[in-house]
Amino acid sequence: MTLSVRSLDRAFMAGHLDIWAGPGWDRETGSTVEILEEDGTPRCQTPRRVMALCRQLYVRCALYAIDPVLCRDQGGRLLERLDTLYADPLNGGWWFSIMPDGEAADRRKDLYAHAFVVLATAVAASFLGHDRALFLARRTIDDIRTLFTLPDCSWFAAGADPDGSGPDRRLLQNPHMHLFEAAMAFALVSGRSQDADMAHHLAALFPSLLHPQAGMVAEYFGEDGSPELAARAQIEPGHQFEWAWLLHEYAVRFHEPGPVQQRWLDQAHDLLERGMTCGIDRAFGGVFNSVDAHGRVTDEGKRIWPLTELLKALAVLRPGQEKEFLDFLGRTYLRPGGFWIEACSRSLEPFDQTLRASTGYHLATAWQELGRMAGGRGVYDLGRASP
Repeated sequence: MTLSVRSLDRAFMAGHLDIWAGPGWDRETGSTVEILEEDGTPRCQTPRRVMALCRQLYVRCALYAIDPVLCRDQGGRLLERLDTLYADPLNGGWWFSIMPDGEAADRRKDLYAHAFVVLATAVAASFLGHDRALFLARRTIDDIRTLFTLPDCSWFAAGADPDGSGPDRRLLQNPHMHLFEAAMAFALVSGRSQDADMAHHLAALFPSLLHPQAGMVAEYFGEDGSPELAARAQIEPGHQFEWAWLLHEYAVRFHEPGPVQQRWLDQAHDLLERGMTCGIDRAFGGVFNSVDAHGRVTDEGKRIWPLTELLKALAVLRPGQEKEFLDFLGRTYLRPGGFWIEACSRSLEPFDQTLRASTGYHLATAWQELGRMAGGRGVYDLGRASP
């Protein structure tokens, strides 16, 4: 596909919305399925994660301008299903997954999943105007503090038993990154200065996530906060780009121009540069899945999402340099009608063409940020919602 220099093609994103409003939409339950086969056939009987539902709710908000009626209707249904079927009425928080009939499949508590509940409900409050959504976002922030706080650590437990016991005390990067993303959205939508406390707390945690030798964000840390596997620690270039974009947004939306803002911007630029140096395949193109602390490739596969995160980071930190990678995305991963290739080999042979409900979030956020360059509404261009 040929894409415009400034944005993902609107027709492609409209086709993407049609897929998840059509074969990806379970009319019996008024919800979304998790996976579609390459030809668009749904896998209907698999457990459905609260994270995937929330990412699809986010997509309805992000693509609202394409089809306001459909997005408001299905977004409202997803919000209602979240509220009535995933909430744990006994212990608070949200179950990890349910079966299509509404029975809980996995009652564990997962920080990553709770982060996406906050993000999706905060954005729904802004884009779709659902008053209940902001209440759920605030309640989930409180649930996170109750269920995942580790009193002797600055980080949160990555997961816990249904009642919050048995916490996973390791420091995991990914759930904290998405909680940072969600906490900023919540603060911007609520409009209350005290609601930015969580975002500031997670920003202060960020230096602890950097591998001391690599200067990049590592994925897994021990209970003492040290990177697991030391020199062989897993580092994902896509997450360097994602953090670079987040730190830029934190700098410009939560700090006035000055030394503090500049320090965060410098960190964002540094992460982008380091991630591009070790993560981009100059021979075949694309972004490697992972490298080690020395920048050596440890997984030469190339999923689509790291490339969309690179586009987001370039949009805000190096505007004008995204064309090469946007063209590559269109040529290599996007298929007509809103379909895409989930993952390729190093030599760009497709090896996963299933359509995952969770991937729409990455496509939608890239579409928003690239569109903002052309005067559209970006990811964090969130209006205040009613309390």
